[in-house]
Amino acid sequence: MNLDVSDVLQQAPFVVLRIDADARILDWNDEAGALLGLDPARDRGRTLAERVPVEGGDVAWRGLLGAARGARRTWTTRRDDRTFTCTWLVQPLRDPTGAPAGAMLYGRDVNVETETERRIHLERTALRAILDNLALSVWIIDPKGDYLFAEGKGLAHFGLTPDMLAGGNILTAFPDNPATETIRAGLSGQHAHYPSVEAGYDFENWQIPVRARGGEVTALVGVTLDVTEMRRNERELQTRLEQIERQQQAIRELSTPIIQVWDHVLTLPIIGLVDSVRTAEIMDSLLQAVARSRARFAILDLTGVDVVDTGTASHLLGLIRAIRLLGAEGILTGIHPNIAQTIVALGFDLSGLVVRSTLSEALRFCIAQMQPGR
Repeated sequence: MNLDVSDVLQQAPFVVLRIDADARILDWNDEAGALLGLDPARDRGRTLAERVPVEGGDVAWRGLLGAARGARRTWTTRRDDRTFTCTWLVQPLRDPTGAPAGAMLYGRDVNVETETERRIHLERTALRAILDNLALSVWIIDPKGDYLFAEGKGLAHFGLTPDMLAGGNILTAFPDNPATETIRAGLSGQHAHYPSVEAGYDFENWQIPVRARGGEVTALVGVTLDVTEMRRNERELQTRLEQIERQQQAIRELSTPIIQVWDHVLTLPIIGLVDSVRTAEIMDSLLQAVARSRARFAILDLTGVDVVDTGTASHLLGLIRAIRLLGAEGILTGIHPNIAQTIVALGFDLSGLVVRSTLSEALRFCIAQMQPGR
């Protein structure tokens, strides 16, 4: 058998050497040339012990070359100013008569990481950084519930260390745990995400089944994250928002003071800018006050308002109509010329609208209307 390295394994990402029966180098691939510094004019025909010196020298190399197919050795080579360690695998070669004809040697520099190894290393580094620095714990159990892995800074919240859980069973170690049924469901293949509160701490929990190619669950991964600080911040934020809402409500009530100026007579002096949002608030407050006090009249005093847009004017007129539906009479006072023009521009029928120039005139009107016989 005679394999041609240049045709078969020239571009392989590992060292390939073809060796004769006397342990001499006959051929090699590009990776071998780069790692071992082989030169065709100088090194073809030289022995392995000369070009790739290892502990034990020629005896060690001949021992590997004479071993069975698949034999391995890991040796460190020191050459010039370089030192590297390779794992060598041998494939004996034979000629057509069956006599030994040398071997193919395959070497891998153990100091050079493959992409897969590098990725695994990075993933392990990232996992270790997470476990050591974040307030979480990660555990893995087999289908019987026995711990395969349990680590993380978060274990301290439960007074646990990894060695305390090693070899234990999660179902028997914590029989009263409310999550036991969830864990059993996870072992049957169900994903889960649920909150929990233990020892005064808030946690978010995830359970992820790991399946084999056939679909059966081979393990269950659990992650428990301490969210106590986040929950505390959320509660504080909610409390502050509720306080702000109460303050805003108080401001709205102060900005729309509803005053009972006479028996069954309410007045609402409106001051400042009036937009659609504020008008809606005024309508809600005034209608509730009219219904609650069983008022017969509600006076809207616009003396402190210089201008309104057409939308706001429409809302004010709608408020008057809504007051009538409650059995009371709405009265407008203190209307500025600009507001009057806006109301007229809307084109509403104003024949039934009660308007007085001042609050005092509106109050006299209301008292007169409530006189006996009226």
